[in-house]
Amino acid sequence: MAECCSLSVEVERLDAQQGASTAEAPMESSDAPTDAPAAQLQAELCLKNEALKQLIDQLRQMLESMCMWESHKYQLDRIRQVEGSV
Repeated sequence: MAECCSLSVEVERLDAQQGASTAEAPMESSDAPTDAPAAQLQAELCLKNEALKQLIDQLRQMLESMCMWESHKYQLDRIRQVEGSV
């Protein structure tokens, strides 16, 4: 319970500090227009990261398939060798 109270006190203190900083520095409100391009870049970065993750997953699947194919090919070659020697 004490942790909850100290957390609420800390939140109130941070809110009071943020309110005081906006009252003291009205020039900081000019940063608001720069937030839009930053948010747009962040969204674009998220999309590119997601596409990259999908490509990496596809590459893993392709490598797994290639390894499986090589393994099966090796087994078939051994079976043919055994059948040829009989």
